[in-house]
Amino acid sequence: MRRSVLVGVIVAAAVGAVLAGYVLRGSPAPVSGGQPAKPADVNEVLCRADGLISQRNYQEAARVLERRIQLDPSDSRVHQLLGYTYFLLTRWEDAVRAYEKSIEICPDDFQARRMLGVTYSVQGQIDKAVRAYMRAAVLRPDDPNIPLEIGTLYEDANQPSQAIQQYGIALRLNPNFVDAYLRLGYAYGDLQDYKRATLAFQNVVRLKPNNAWGHRGLGWVLYRAGDLERAIAEYKEVVRLDASALDPYVSIARVYAQWGRYNEAIEFAERALALAPQAGRALGQMPKVCGASELTPKMWATMELMLKMGGTLDLASRTYGAIAEAHFILGVVHLETGARSLALKEHTLLENMGSELSDTLLKLIQTAEKP
Repeated sequence: MRRSVLVGVIVAAAVGAVLAGYVLRGSPAPVSGGQPAKPADVNEVLCRADGLISQRNYQEAARVLERRIQLDPSDSRVHQLLGYTYFLLTRWEDAVRAYEKSIEICPDDFQARRMLGVTYSVQGQIDKAVRAYMRAAVLRPDDPNIPLEIGTLYEDANQPSQAIQQYGIALRLNPNFVDAYLRLGYAYGDLQDYKRATLAFQNVVRLKPNNAWGHRGLGWVLYRAGDLERAIAEYKEVVRLDASALDPYVSIARVYAQWGRYNEAIEFAERALALAPQAGRALGQMPKVCGASELTPKMWATMELMLKMGGTLDLASRTYGAIAEAHFILGVVHLETGARSLALKEHTLLENMGSELSDTLLKLIQTAEKP
């Protein structure tokens, strides 16, 4: 299954650097009376807000920072941290204003520019996000993470050619950049350039032989290229390296179903679903219901927002998709083997999840009923 490229990838990279060393960055700007803000006072406020954020008390952290700004709006670090706090509260417009104020006070505030790009990206404003990132790149032209994140934005916007250009820049800056090769493979795959995609994923495995993502990517591109034997071998290697991952089990089941090896297809689909409760708990989902991990649209929407903040929305998307496809494969296999009642059960589970695959499976069941 194709690993979705979502802005959560960017959030994980950028947000992880927000708090590190922020107390030491920059210097207080003069206030209107010509007297500089007291660094100790500012640092104390920043440290207190940092502690509240660590406790997930974002509302109080915002109030602490807002009070400081009312007393003295001259320190860019306070605005930057307030922007991050608003980001955690999903107050996007307030976050944008806070980051812009930080940049106004300190034009060289790299992290504020970067997080401004992240904030635009989670709102789907890709053009504004790219512009913010490009301005951040000017401040750190040797940082390969910036073109990587810009490329991810382009890929999320379904612009693989622009994404490839940015990944190339990242690799020129760091020829051993595993993440850039990984993204490059998916971008070439989207363009159906399977030869270059395979080469990119092979570079991931060359640099890190036990990288499950590299083998997952190889399985994905080989499957799309029609090389099912090699694809299934790569997916089995993913399972060996990461036995907790659902989607490779589902991919193996899909291949076996295509080959008509139904017993093996059922085995691997059920092994995937056996992992669903564990994956569900890790993602904050509800426990297993009626023999399957049930996801209502409301649960999914709530979880999506939560996971976006943690930078793991991509994992949630893959998990949800893998669970749905496992049920779909079981439904098709049961239908092929004459077990209509079991196929209908899988349809009901898909319907409970709100998956579009429920309609597809129902049509197959109805077609099979026709003389």
